[in-house]
Amino acid sequence: MSLILLLLLIGISVGALTGITGSSGVLIVVPALSIMGLSFQDSVGNSLLVDVITTSTVIYVYFRNKNIDVAPAVIMGIGALIGTQIGIRIAISVSEKPLEIAFAILTVILAVQMFRRSRGHGIRTGP
Repeated sequence: MSLILLLLLIGISVGALTGITGSSGVLIVVPALSIMGLSFQDSVGNSLLVDVITTSTVIYVYFRNKNIDVAPAVIMGIGALIGTQIGIRIAISVSEKPLEIAFAILTVILAVQMFRRSRGHGIRTGP
């Protein structure tokens, strides 16, 4: 299979995942690109660019369908901008291996929590 076709298929998967769940493609893009030989930091950088492209389309559709409450999103976005400045400084000052390990551990923890929640276990926040 050609590299272009493989990247296109991964992109289709990421786009579908983003459209359905609103999630970032990071859990697919970063491991896929790392397996293809890109460094962890290059994989993250590429994943972020993919996120900008896919998220822009999804935001437009959700906004058009009135599924966005702008005020809390903007407030959280301001916090995310601050957090991004902290995170990028950490990412460029730490070697890739600990970042990659932390990413893998966080991915497993999130997967376990989501699985538990889907099975009726975990924290309940509403009635």
